[in-house]
Amino acid sequence: MVGHLFARIADTRLGNEVQSHLPRWFAEHSAQLIPNAESEYVQPRSFDHAVATVATPDLLLKLVRVRGELSIEIAVPGERPKWESLDSALTWLDIQRRTPPQKPLPGWGYGIDRHSLDWATVDGFLSENWERIKHAANERSISR
Repeated sequence: MVGHLFARIADTRLGNEVQSHLPRWFAEHSAQLIPNAESEYVQPRSFDHAVATVATPDLLLKLVRVRGELSIEIAVPGERPKWESLDSALTWLDIQRRTPPQKPLPGWGYGIDRHSLDWATVDGFLSENWERIKHAANERSISR
């Protein structure tokens, strides 16, 4: 029970970081922070594991911080979203389109103090690749 409380606190903190550091994302894409699924709280987590889920009209993003690293998963909104790693989804999209692979995702490490994430890099990558990310999430094999 106490572990669930700490997980919810960590999730709230990450959600607050996302909202304060990515305001353009929320404004331009009608994004909203949404409550995490209860399944996020079934297993005990490590002390720094946090999850923030963001919904836009046509895309769900789950930002996950574990051991000082940020990762992003994407899904199409629906009753039971199928989450896919953002880097895997974008790589798969490039292969399907037979286009040269785009530059890989930047390393989004928090560093030792866990407060030094380069949010501008995250914001830039998401903004520059927004349409590509939506296409990757909507491809048949990922969204089903």
